[in-house]
Amino acid sequence: MKFIAYILMFFSLNLEAQNVLLQKEVTSLLHGTNTQKLILYGYFDNKFEVQLYLIHDNKDWAGVCYYPSSDTKINLEGGMIDDKLILNESDSLQDNIGMWKIDINEPEITAKWMNPSGRLHFDMILKPIANKKIAKELLSVDTYEGEIINNNYNIIIYNIDRNIKKAVILNLNKAKYLTNVVKCKNKNCTDFNIIINGDKKIRRLECHQEENNILKINIYNQFITKFTAKLKKISSFENRAISFINKAYRYYISFPLLKSKSIHFDKEMRVLAETYKMELDKLEKSKLDLENRLQLSANAWFDVDFISNNVISGTIISQKSYEDEIKTTSIIIKIKNGKYIDVKKQFKSDFNYGFFINQFLKNEINTMYKDKTISKWYHLKPNDFKNITICKAGIVYSTKFNSIIGTIKVIIPYGDIKDKLTRKSIFKKIML
Repeated sequence: MKFIAYILMFFSLNLEAQNVLLQKEVTSLLHGTNTQKLILYGYFDNKFEVQLYLIHDNKDWAGVCYYPSSDTKINLEGGMIDDKLILNESDSLQDNIGMWKIDINEPEITAKWMNPSGRLHFDMILKPIANKKIAKELLSVDTYEGEIINNNYNIIIYNIDRNIKKAVILNLNKAKYLTNVVKCKNKNCTDFNIIINGDKKIRRLECHQEENNILKINIYNQFITKFTAKLKKISSFENRAISFINKAYRYYISFPLLKSKSIHFDKEMRVLAETYKMELDKLEKSKLDLENRLQLSANAWFDVDFISNNVISGTIISQKSYEDEIKTTSIIIKIKNGKYIDVKKQFKSDFNYGFFINQFLKNEINTMYKDKTISKWYHLKPNDFKNITICKAGIVYSTKFNSIIGTIKVIIPYGDIKDKLTRKSIFKKIML
C-alpha cells in the first residue's frame, strides 16, 4: 500500500519535467520553418486538468492532449474549418476516440469535446500557459464563527469539487445543523448564496469572503427582512484533489490536506484513489465501448464536520461507479500525529452507547418523517461506536446513506454526554 502512495507522489514531482518532454515531442510532429507552438490548459468536466500541446503552420495542426493527473496522452490532428479549430483524437491504434472544436481566435478560448457519436460532450474554457507554467488553483476548507440573529454559529465552507462548494452550518446554541444548498455568484465563488431549509428565521445567506479573514453575510428571513453579520475565520486548510482520467473512465477525490506530521491520512486518501482506479481498470476491460468513452466514473469526497489546528472529523463518502452503492466511513483524527481517535475510549466503560444514541435518532427521524412506515424502516438501532464524528456542539451520529432519504445526521449535545465522558476525554477540550 505504501508503494502505491509513493508512485502517486512520484508522478506529481515529475509534472514539470513531463511538460518539457511533451513540448519536444510535439515539435517533431510538423516539419518546416514556419511552425508555431501553442500550449493551452483547462478543466475537463470542470474537474480534471487537461493540457493541449499544439504545433501548426496555419494550415495543418497536430499535438498531444495530456491529463497530468493520470499521465494519459492522446494524439491530436486537424485544422481550421469555418474559423474553428477541429482536432480529432486517436489512440495508439489510430482509432478515433473523440473530437475537439475550439474557438481559437476569440479573446476567451472556448472549447467543446465530443465522443465519436456526439452523444457525450463537455464544454470548457482554455487558457494559454504563460512561461511554461500553470498557476494552480488553491481550494480551501475555511471555518468561521460568529453571531447570526442572536445565535452563535460555526460555519465551514469548502469544495468537494472544483465547481461545487459546500457549507456546514451549525447553530451552536441549538446544537442543530441547517440543511442548505450553496450557489456560486462569481467565477471563483468568493461570493455565494446559501439557501437554507427548515429554519423560519433564516431563508437565505448572501456571503462574501473578504481578504481580512472575514465572512460578510446578508441574512434574509421568510419575510425578506435583511440583517447583516460578520463572522471571523478561525482556521483554514488547503483542499487537495486526486483525479484520474483516460479513454474509459473518470475518478475524482477531494479531501483536506493536513500538513506537519499528519501524513497517514493523506496517504490513505491516495491509496483509496489508487484502489478505485485499479477496480475501474477491471471494469474497463469488460465494459469499454469507445462510443461511450468516460461512462465509467467514480467520485469521493471528505464531508467535514469539524476541523481545527488539532483535530479533524468527518465522513469519507465514496462511490466506485454510478452502478455501485454509496459507502460512508466516519473518522476522527489528531492532526499532529495523524492517528485516529478511538470514540469508545472517550466514554466511561458502563456507558450504554446503543440505547443512548438510539433515543436521539428515533426522536429526530420521527420529527422529520411523519410516515411511521419510513420511520420504523429507517430505525437502525446502533449497537457499536461506528458512524460517529464530532462537531463543536457535541457528537454526531450519521446513518448510512440510503438512496431514498440520504444520510440523517443527529447531534447529541455536549451537555447530554458530558457526565458520560472519561476524565481525560479529548472531546471535553473541543466541545462547548
